This record gives sequence, structure tokens and C-alpha cells, in this order.
Amino acid sequence: MVACDPDPEDPKLEVSTNEIILDAEGETQSFSVESNVKWTITGNRGWLSVSPASGKNNETIVITASKNTNVGTQTCKLTVKSSDGAVEDTVRVIQYGAVGELSVNGSNYASLSFGPDGNEKQQISITSNCDWKITSVPNWIRVSPLNGSKNSTITITVDKENFSDEERETVLEIEGVGVKANLSIVQDAKLAKNCRVTLSNETIMWDGFAADLSFESGAIGYREAFFTESDVKGMTDRDIYNLLMEQYEYDESTDYTYLPGWVDENTKIIYCVAAYGSENNADGSHKYGPMNKIEITTKKETLYADMYLDLSYTSSRWTVTTSRVGQYGQRCDEYYIFCVEGDFMAPFYYYMASDYTYAMFAHLVFKPQIAEDPNEGYKYGPQDINYLRESDQIFFACWGKDRDTKEFSSGLTTLYKDLSPEEDDEEEYFYSPLSRVQKSNSSSWNKPRRIIPRSEVEKLRKNMKVYKVQL
Repeated sequence: MVACDPDPEDPKLEVSTNEIILDAEGETQSFSVESNVKWTITGNRGWLSVSPASGKNNETIVITASKNTNVGTQTCKLTVKSSDGAVEDTVRVIQYGAVGELSVNGSNYASLSFGPDGNEKQQISITSNCDWKITSVPNWIRVSPLNGSKNSTITITVDKENFSDEERETVLEIEGVGVKANLSIVQDAKLAKNCRVTLSNETIMWDGFAADLSFESGAIGYREAFFTESDVKGMTDRDIYNLLMEQYEYDESTDYTYLPGWVDENTKIIYCVAAYGSENNADGSHKYGPMNKIEITTKKETLYADMYLDLSYTSSRWTVTTSRVGQYGQRCDEYYIFCVEGDFMAPFYYYMASDYTYAMFAHLVFKPQIAEDPNEGYKYGPQDINYLRESDQIFFACWGKDRDTKEFSSGLTTLYKDLSPEEDDEEEYFYSPLSRVQKSNSSSWNKPRRIIPRSEVEKLRKNMKVYKVQL
């Protein structure tokens, strides 16, 4: 009987762990191979060293990772395989990525300032170890490029003029992998601050309008302009603003404005006004604030001649007889009257009512009187009104109200009488109204207009009382 060799031992190969995790800074770890055969390790990458990479039977394997400067995790799979390929095992090696880094011009918060005129470029530097993108870009800014990887130079362009009195600002967000940086962008304002102008208390009649002006604290002067629709047809607000800047410059702010000329009923007037303060432009000119553009349509003459006036007089008395006239006058039972006598005051108010407009006269004379005492000068229904005569000149005006709507009439009814001898033609012309045709010429509206000084207006308003009414 012949003896036989025992069966060879079955091949065996096994690793101590199937996963190893390494930090981003670079780290050394080990695992063991338990085997009864020769083996080889494959699958390592350039960032990972394996020692030994081959062997026989049991062995301790040391792996060392270099520093991972990328923010992304990197992996590899090591395969330990017998020489004949009969058995194998694997180890998955994971190395964490670096912490994300991102800065703009060396900081996580940077800022840029642009002038008001637009068409300006500036550059920033992004320093990063990861991919990034820029978000929250408004339409007045262009950014190129909007995304990238690692270090880059970015161009910021502000194309548009900031035609306002407020600087505009935005914050661009630059986002990386787990990190964020911000870039603040500010564009200066083109127009002066604290110089806004508003209109209020409009008095609109058939022949024009007048209104109160209010100025912000910084305003010390202004320009204004009056246009018809055809004057500015097809123009942008900036175009109209440029026209406004060509008009006469008033060197102090007044508390009212008026259309310097009569117009026809139902005429659309475009009134524009802008003020300047203490700031100057580079050329030394005044820096103006934003333009206020108001569209005003004059009234129809539905309530024009509210009352018919008839004057009679004796050496000691004036008598003004009022009566309703026409279809529209029948609705005007309520009205206010204003009367002055004297060789200075009567011609002066006549001049105001005729050489200016009814709208201007009602705004400066009637409205303050009514506001101060709504019953002063108020009458209801036609009647005779008697005044003691102490002069040869008298001026009388009335302003009616629709009895149903309580709306003031679109015009005034006035009366002026001068019984004194005419001294010369010049004085007579001075008190004669300009023709309606002359005053309705819009080409003359934007010439320097006459402004009654504030002190004179206050004097006028103190005299807004009915003169010596005797009923």
C-alpha cells in the first residue's frame, strides 16, 4: 500500500477592514492582510501611497495620503488579490476634502463705489479653492464672468446713469462650496438731495391755473417750465428735464406758481419744476434735484359768467347790482365778492385780474380770504350791494359756486370803474388788460415771469376784506 500526500491547504486571503477614512490634511493608517498565498495590491492613486504593495502570507499594510487641497472628497478602491487570482478582498479609502475658502479682494465682504454717470468698469479679485457663482445681480449692473473655479478676476460694469436724488446700492452674493462672500456696489446719485418740489392747493379755472409750491429743506432756488402736449410729444422725462434746465433760474424759492398766460378751456398744461440747493456740479452750475411733472387740464367754461354785474353811483355811494345770467348762472346762488376802492388799490387789483389770469387772482385773493373767514364776502342770491364812495376808482369781483356740486366756477366776473380824468396814454395802457391772443401764446410762457414778492403777497392777503358794505 502506497501512502498519499495530504490535500493542499485551500487558498485564503482576508483584510482587516473594508473601509478607511483619512482627513484632508494628509494622514497615515494601516490595515492587515491575513493570507496563506502570495498577493498584490492594486488600485491606488497618485495621492495615496501603499506599502508594501505585494507580499506573502500575513502582513501589515501602511497607507499614507497627501494633503487634499480640493474641497471635494476623493476615493479609491484597493484590491488585494492572490497571485493566481483565486481569492481577493477590497479596501475602500476615503479622504475628506479641504474646507472651502472664498474671498473678494482679500475679504469676505468688499465694496465698490461708482459715479452717477454710468459707463464705468471696475475689477475685483476672487481667491478660492472651489467652484463659485455670483447671484443677485440687478439690471443696472453687468458682471463677467458670473461663475468660475478657484482664483479669478471679475469685471463689474455699471452702464446706466443714476438719474435720481438717491444713491442706489446692491449686494452681490458670491457662493462657493460651503462658503460665501459678499460684494456691495453703490452708485452715486446724479441729482441733488433734499430739493424735491411738490404742488398743492391747485386753483384750476378755464384760463389757467395757480398752485402752492412746497420745497424740501435743501432748496434755495428753482426752474420751472410750462408746456403743451404738442411741445413735448414723444419726449422722455429726461428730455423734458433737459428742456427745463434751459429755462430761467429763479434764485429763491417762492410759495406759489401760476401759468403766465391765458389759455383756452379744456387745455392740457404740463408743468415741470425742479429746485437746486447748495451743491454745485463740476462746471460750477447749480446741482438740481428731481423734476416734478404735473399734468393739469383747464376747466370748461360751464360756470364762467356766474353773475352779471351792473354799476351805478352817486357822489357818495357806489351800488353794484348782481344778477344771475344764462343757463349756467342759474345754478350759482352762492358766491363770494371782493371789492376795493381807492386810487391805488382799485387799479392794482384790476391790473392783477386782467394782466394775470382769473386763476391767479382767485388763488392769491379769493382763496386766502375764504380760508380765513368763509363768511367774509359770502353772498346768497342776486342783490344790490352798496359801498360808501370815498374815491373815483372801484374794483369789484365775484366768484361763484355751483349750488349742487359746491364746485367753484371756472372764471370770475369783474368790474372796474375809474371816474378820474385820464392823465396820459401810458397810465391808461398800464391798467389795460393784454389781449387774450397775446397771453395765450405758449411760446412766451417760459420767459422770466413776474413774481410778486412774498412780502407783497402777505400785504395783499391782509387786505382781503370786503370794503365798507352797506346793505
